Amino acid sequence: KIIDISIYYQHVVALDEEGKVWTWGYNYYGQLGTGNTNNSNVPVQVSGLSNITFTQNKSALGGAIYNTGTISSINGSVFSNNTANGANASGGAIYNSGTISTLYGDFSNNRATGSDFGSGYGGAIYNTGTINTISGSFLNNYVTGGTRADGGAIYSTKSIRLYTDNNTYRIQGNYSQVGSGQKNYNAIFMSDASSTLTFQMENNGVWEIYDSINGGTGYNVLITSTDGTGIFKLYNQITNANVKLNNVTLDLTDGTYTDYNFTQFSTGNTTTGAD
Repeated sequence: KIIDISIYYQHVVALDEEGKVWTWGYNYYGQLGTGNTNNSNVPVQVSGLSNITFTQNKSALGGAIYNTGTISSINGSVFSNNTANGANASGGAIYNSGTISTLYGDFSNNRATGSDFGSGYGGAIYNTGTINTISGSFLNNYVTGGTRADGGAIYSTKSIRLYTDNNTYRIQGNYSQVGSGQKNYNAIFMSDASSTLTFQMENNGVWEIYDSINGGTGYNVLITSTDGTGIFKLYNQITNANVKLNNVTLDLTDGTYTDYNFTQFSTGNTTTGAD
């Protein structure tokens, strides 16, 4: 028995009451998630969301994935050139109001494009649910809207964790733009002041942040490493945030955090330096 279904331009994704995912339709870009590019006129069960390329998908909410249920893992996937388009477009690649336990993938050139009289949220990811872990680079995603546009890469109302273990991930070239106004190179927007954005780096892992981070005044940013080997490279602003660093190397372009407009700033076993 099918309990949820999403109909895209040329393919369909359905969820049954046992939690199994079924897809059918056009599969030139591998969007059916079957491990090949063969079209299918009948439903084919998707065994897992691993090592799948999601590209050229389009919807008003969640260009590639619209999730209101539970996904245990999206692993090693690539999300590129997906689009959310509509009056209030949300999540160029992923719209999540449910639960995604782990999300490992790279996001590039995804977009959420709101109408001339509407808004756009989350060029790559729109989240009002639970995403426990996000790992991967975010490059050249964007969001536009006639009246409002927030989160060139990620828009979240809930706490999220961006994690790297012995990898270097980059956030760069993501922007938001209202109407025909200036592009604002803002990658992540945390809309709830009570939420926490965590960057965690282990085993010499590195986060490189070239775009700004913003949100509701007083939201929290935790930059941490349990083994003390993590490096956080900040090349833009973190604004309106209470920032806490723990046991990491903070690499700033100018060698000081005094110009970064943190609402509050605290450190623990952290070193700072210029790149």
